[in-house]
Amino acid sequence: MSLWVVLGELSSQPEIKRVHYTRQDGLPGNAISDILSDSRGYMWGSTWEGLSRFDGFDFVNYKTGADSNIPYLHNRIDRIYEDKSGNIWMMM
Repeated sequence: MSLWVVLGELSSQPEIKRVHYTRQDGLPGNAISDILSDSRGYMWGSTWEGLSRFDGFDFVNYKTGADSNIPYLHNRIDRIYEDKSGNIWMMM
């Protein structure tokens, strides 16, 4: 997941900083299929290994498996959406 951060005031030239995150940083996989910035300020990344929520500091990963009560058939998530009520929807 790469995030572009724009720093600076409107009257000056903005400084753009690129930050690259990988599995070593906490993502469930290195290939992101979709990114969503939600109304609460979280960044969501969908991968073929699950869904990840990023708060600017830490990742929280959502996956299926023996320790999960989420009834999905697999962890591959292709698209993520937010509805008007703030619910996050996934297309698998």
